[in-house]
Amino acid sequence: MISWKPEYSVGIEEIDTQHQKMFEILNVLNDAVEAGDDVEADFFTVRLLRYYSEYHFNSEEQLMEKYHYLGLDEHKEEHEKFKAHVYGLKKEFPDDKILLASRLKEFVQEWVIEHILGTDKKYSSFLIEKIENNPV
Repeated sequence: MISWKPEYSVGIEEIDTQHQKMFEILNVLNDAVEAGDDVEADFFTVRLLRYYSEYHFNSEEQLMEKYHYLGLDEHKEEHEKFKAHVYGLKKEFPDDKILLASRLKEFVQEWVIEHILGTDKKYSSFLIEKIENNPV
């Protein structure tokens, strides 16, 4: 199980809420893996986790574009590496939904925490200042 901690906050409500939703999805995925439920595991790995992560990545990138964040290209590159790794796992385990879900859960859980505490924290103060000074 993965729990949200205050130190994961980037100070932007929209992004924090999306990160928290990713944690919820990972926890449901964890439950499916532990129960050996391949239908549930397949749903969460293939659909919800994939689509929600893309939605979240787009949200972050749009904010960075809007406020001309200089680290945007580097950030996008990390998102692309994430997607490539996830799709690589799908190819590696096409018939074993539980093993795929387990490997995906382990990778995403570690990646999300490292990404939030590292890469996302880099843009945090920049975007907070821009949002506060240029409200929409």
